[in-house]
Amino acid sequence: MGLIFRGTDDTIKADDGTLTIEGLEGRFPSGVNVGTAATIKDNGNATFSGIVTATAFVGDGSDLTGIDATSIKDSSGNVKAQGNVGGIVVTGVVTSTGGFSGDGSGLTGVASTDNIQSATDATFLANVSIGGSLTVDGTFTKINTTILDVEDKTVGVASTSAKSATTQDGAGLVMYGQTDVNLIYEKSKASVGLNTGLSVTGIISATGTGAIKLPEGTTAQRPTVDANQPYIRFNSTLQSLEFYNGNQWVSIITDYFPSGSISIN
Repeated sequence: MGLIFRGTDDTIKADDGTLTIEGLEGRFPSGVNVGTAATIKDNGNATFSGIVTATAFVGDGSDLTGIDATSIKDSSGNVKAQGNVGGIVVTGVVTSTGGFSGDGSGLTGVASTDNIQSATDATFLANVSIGGSLTVDGTFTKINTTILDVEDKTVGVASTSAKSATTQDGAGLVMYGQTDVNLIYEKSKASVGLNTGLSVTGIISATGTGAIKLPEGTTAQRPTVDANQPYIRFNSTLQSLEFYNGNQWVSIITDYFPSGSISIN
């Protein structure tokens, strides 16, 4: 059975099992003992043995005693956060809507097999070292750095467990610019294609029993070349090889003598 005090006449009425005090301007009537639920002392203080429920409490609670201020419990009385001399121990998942601060240098007890998961983008403001393998899923990976230094001697693309000419078709390197430069494998040609000129300092060496295919075009399609530089091509109009001697194009004509001799015009 509960009691309720209303107004300033200290009227006591039955309630639903709780003790409710209204009015009284913060003062309790003196000398009232309400069984084991509450004891109201002569000095105006009240002692409660049950749960006190209020819409608000006033004061900083500095004089409160008998309260375990080192732990936070759930509605079932289970300790979810326990304070100690070293900090706080949390049982369960810690969720923050405002983020976490600090470098995490004091974290302990984190197993190497634990996963770091984020439902949104994650930003690291310092270096990140990965002691194991790195797997990146997704359709686009961007490396926004001035220099990419790879210590490994081999860089592979189009990796798959079932390698074939089809899986490597179109694999290669693209250098973006005003006109993209592509170094791409082409399955239809069974070769690597380069869509721009190639400048080599040194000797080009070809091995095997095949042949080197030269560029081919008509006389009218002769390219504009740098002066004083040698070039070679196949002239489809003249049906002959020709080279640029630094001033003009000169044909290399093969006659049909049995000796297979060559005359230069």
